[in-house]
Amino acid sequence: RVLCKLCDVLCRDATNFNVHLTATKHVTALARRQRNARLAKLQDDQGTSGGGMGGKRPREEGHGGGGDKGENSLFAADIDDGKAAIHGRPVHSVRVEPNPAVQVCKVWVEVQYPGVDGEVDRPPIAYRWLSSYEQTVEAPQPGIVYLLVACDGYETIALKFPSGVPRDSTKEKVQWDPKNKTYSLYFTLG
Repeated sequence: RVLCKLCDVLCRDATNFNVHLTATKHVTALARRQRNARLAKLQDDQGTSGGGMGGKRPREEGHGGGGDKGENSLFAADIDDGKAAIHGRPVHSVRVEPNPAVQVCKVWVEVQYPGVDGEVDRPPIAYRWLSSYEQTVEAPQPGIVYLLVACDGYETIALKFPSGVPRDSTKEKVQWDPKNKTYSLYFTLG
């Protein structure tokens, strides 16, 4: 009998153990352990230099809010290549106003980016709706959709919303306040 200490699986013999080493469960556990080790090393490096990562973020290519997917890589989340969030995690607030009479819920998301040049008309900020099956940080949940808000030099913010509730994309409004350096996003659910 052979025990895989990583997966806590007991195999009958060496042949079954070799099969287990190539199986999905072992490969996934190995990848998770390597990713956690890289994140811990990155957080230790950031902790000694005065910065801080503070958490994980979903891995995604492209960007949201319109435009070509190859235009920039705000949602690339390349933690492995040593590019850390220079400014850390942005301060954000979410305000929800349900209206049961018309079965609509209004949502306001405000994110403050003090490190962004406030005088630019179109700052390097984008948002994107992401299915729970597209992200790799958590186990997929069929009833969840993520709203990602990203800016160069900051960590990506991921907010969870129910996926069964329809969103009216014509009523999504985005605003950049250069004076307060605040990115505001308004949308309705229902």
